[in-house]
Amino acid sequence: MCVVESAQGDRMSITSPLIYFDTDTFHNFAETFKDRPLPSDLRDQIVFSPITLMEVFSHLAVEWGPLVHQQIKGLPNWINKNHVVVLLYINDAIAKIAFGVPLPEIGFAKAAQENMNVLLNCDLAEVYETATIRRNELNRIKSEYAGYLKDTAEYFRKVPLTDEEFTKFWFAGLKRRVHLESSTKSAAEVVSALSAYYEFELTQLKVAVANVKYNFEKHRNDLFDVEQMIYLKDDNLHFLAIDGGYRTKVVNSPLRSKIHEVPRTRLTDPISAEEVLRELVASASVR
Repeated sequence: MCVVESAQGDRMSITSPLIYFDTDTFHNFAETFKDRPLPSDLRDQIVFSPITLMEVFSHLAVEWGPLVHQQIKGLPNWINKNHVVVLLYINDAIAKIAFGVPLPEIGFAKAAQENMNVLLNCDLAEVYETATIRRNELNRIKSEYAGYLKDTAEYFRKVPLTDEEFTKFWFAGLKRRVHLESSTKSAAEVVSALSAYYEFELTQLKVAVANVKYNFEKHRNDLFDVEQMIYLKDDNLHFLAIDGGYRTKVVNSPLRSKIHEVPRTRLTDPISAEEVLRELVASASVR
């Protein structure tokens, strides 16, 4: 059963297949449907991850911000704008999915709905300053991710990078991150719950450790993308991405089947994009 947050700030339980996008997929899908409606029966199958919303809002402050603004104004063509469903915020999701402990409500979905309402009714110039602040905040967060991976890679260049050693390191860091150091959950239980997330991080680390010239800052977007993998333990959630490497980083996790990558061309045509969603919903429904 999927626990998500409504735009009213309430926790809701949903039992049907739900699809969330990475940011690149969002932009392509939004561009395809900005002037054409998606059938109403598919709209409730789409939910948003906080990672994607954070990046989309920040992109209003990039050179192609006007295009992003038009994409956002076209959202009523393919979502129920008064019933936006957002996945739990990152740390809250980790705490609940991996440790079974919900963190205090932060109202991310309500804030996202408010932002969306503003963007639907304002000119870009009116929100550009706020978007710039969001972009700078996100850049800082991504740089922190890059710095963390750099420190971790330097550590494992001195200590053999075995699965056992990484698991201990990763598990301790995750508990500190969500302030659940006293949790009685075992490392094996948490790795199982977050197996796609765990494998993605381990794969990235192995590449970084093996390459002394690895450019951590250049790969900071990839380092942030790993957060999309947190939600896959939920039976109802499926992740849709344009061919871009998620499945190459997640090979052994049993959650890999819930990562769906499609060619970009399948999302540039409304009929084809609709088919992608219907195929995904149908396949998820029979699992």
